[in-house]
Order: sequence, then C-alpha cells, then structure tokens
Amino acid sequence: MDLLEQHPIGQILPPMLPEERSSLRNDLVVHGLRVPIVRYEGQILDGWHRYQLCIEENIEPRFADYAGEDPFGFVRSLNLSRRHLTLAQKKEVAKHIFEREPGRTDNSIAKEIGLSHHTVARAREEAESNWQNANKEEAGAESNWQNANKEEAGAESNWQNANKDPEWDGACNGEERSAPERTEVSGRKARGRKPLPPEEKARRANARAAAKVEAKKETKPKPLTSARDDTVNVLAEFVAANINNLSDLVQIICGYDGVIRQKFTLGQRHEMVRKFAKALGVSAMEITTLA
Repeated sequence: MDLLEQHPIGQILPPMLPEERSSLRNDLVVHGLRVPIVRYEGQILDGWHRYQLCIEENIEPRFADYAGEDPFGFVRSLNLSRRHLTLAQKKEVAKHIFEREPGRTDNSIAKEIGLSHHTVARAREEAESNWQNANKEEAGAESNWQNANKEEAGAESNWQNANKDPEWDGACNGEERSAPERTEVSGRKARGRKPLPPEEKARRANARAAAKVEAKKETKPKPLTSARDDTVNVLAEFVAANINNLSDLVQIICGYDGVIRQKFTLGQRHEMVRKFAKALGVSAMEITTLA
C-alpha cells in the first residue's frame, strides 16, 4: 500500500505532544480505529496522527473522502474543540486564518479559537509584520537574481566581442589598444593637431613660469602720489629761483588755495610747505606766517 501525505490544510494544527500521542496509540491498540481518516485531494486532511499510528501498529486504516466546500473550516471545527492547544499554538492557528480568510474580524476569530480580542489583534499585527519582511526579502532576492542575470549577460557580451574583434585579445592581455582612426566627411584621414610629447609640455611650462618671475622683478610699481610729488618739487624749485619775490609768490599760492585743497591731500600740502621751507632755508612755521 502506498503511503499518503498530509494535506497542507491539515498542517495548520501543531503536532501532538508525546503524551497525547502515547494515549492515542493505546486507544487504537485496545479499541481499534473508531473514527475514519478523512482524505481530500488524495492526501490526509484529518486524522494524520491516527493514520501514522495505524501504519506503525499494523492496523488497517479506514478512509472517508471530504466532499464539502470548506476544508479549512472543517479541520478547525473538528480539532479546536478536541485538541488541548496552548496559547502559542492557538495564535499559530489564528495566523493561518488571517492568511486564508483575510476578511474575518478579530472578534469572530477570537470566539472560534478561544482567545481574547486583544490577543488576536496582536497576533494579526505580528503576522502582517512578518509578511512584510518576507516580501522585502523576496524582493531583495529578486533584485539579486536580476543583477546576476545582468552580470551574466555582460560576460556573454564580452565573450561575443572577443570573438568578433581580433584586437580584443590583445586588450585583455594587457596590451594597449589603438584608438580608432578618425576620418573627415570627404573620407580623407583627419589630420588634427599633433599632441606634444611630455618633455615638450614640461619645457614650455617651465619657460612660462620663468617669464612670470622675470616680469615681476622688472616691474616696480610707481607710487600713487609720484606725479603729485613731482609737481611739488617743481613748485619748490620755482619758489627757490624767485626768492626775492617770496611775498608775491605766497600771495599767488594763497589765491589758488581752493584748487590746492582739491588737488592735494592734507599730508601732501604739509609736505609741500616743508619742501618750500627747505628750498628757502627757513622754517615751515615762517612760510605759514607769510601765508
């Protein structure tokens, strides 16, 4: 006789504890199989433990085929009342209900399994979190699979290029691959500008740097006030040449006081007085007195 497998719907319930299995074995040996084993789609839907013990004890199993439309509800109705499930086991059954019957409310599931509403709500949150994590892992695995396919396609493309291009072998062996030849619109080979060798580039750069240094040495910035200082010197020389007419000169200069104040700063005017005094051989105070 070919052995049957357990139906996935029947696997929503946890396996029996060792003491429960031992008690069922004794009952089968003494009284035989009193409740038929239920099959669905060629697999064991209900009575999986009885079926296993019958095979172990050489007891002929009896079968009944399920013909209803709700095998999931059938398994729950038979086992939730006769099995002594722990809290953790009931929560596992609730998670199967969430997956297969997403429209069920927490209250209806709590009444069927024998749990509180809050316990079922927490179990639902845990189940949804686990499903989301599983979906993320599945998406990550899919992404890795796609990347692996892209890498494989790239390797295939490289292999094809190697077969098409005879120069590819040289490039793969570390040899420098020559650049493609450029051509003009007319078909003539493009000439372009010939690149300079590294030695010539270095020589030209050094020459430019030396020229900048020499230019800085030769260029001496002229003071901003040099033109005005020259004017002051000319005036001082003129005053010295006409020392006999000093009083008249002072009067003339005083007549241009507004222009002098506009053209020369206070410091330059003081410097002008000092130079006049030096040219005349008198103190700057005396010139100021004359003015």
